[in-house]
Amino acid sequence: MVKSLYSGVSGLKTHQQKMDVIGNNIANVNTTGYKTSVVTFADVYYQTKRTPSGATATTGGVNPRQVGYGVKMNTTTNNMSQSGFTYSDSIYDMALDGEGFFQLMDGAGNIFYTRAGVFNIDDSGYLVDSNGYHVLGISGDSEGQNPGSDIIRMVIPDTEANCSSAT
Repeated sequence: MVKSLYSGVSGLKTHQQKMDVIGNNIANVNTTGYKTSVVTFADVYYQTKRTPSGATATTGGVNPRQVGYGVKMNTTTNNMSQSGFTYSDSIYDMALDGEGFFQLMDGAGNIFYTRAGVFNIDDSGYLVDSNGYHVLGISGDSEGQNPGSDIIRMVIPDTEANCSSAT
């Protein structure tokens, strides 16, 4: 009887862990670039009550008889499949179609990766995310300059007052 209680308790504890992951997915449903998590389970172990035997000339083989003693959480993995696109009012917001990540760099030079494409321009004209991290892009040209990761700076030239007019 104690063994059956352990089996039930392990199932309840594992179910609670799955509910925690689902709760985290729900809590982040409006987080830009969030990827949901999926839980898989595994058997803890079995006790063999009867060993298997092979067939003979006159009788067939016997299958093993085993009793399981519970379940455990095997893995928690992120669902990295493509999600839908959402319209944005900002001209600086971007989305990735397919695989890949945006590359960001903080002030200390640490590199981060994200799929959240909510960007803005800072006071110096650099493309930044909501944390103020600089967005890195690939530079290079067709004339032999090797590509590299550079901070993206948006340069908007000043216009003279007489170049614009109200209509």
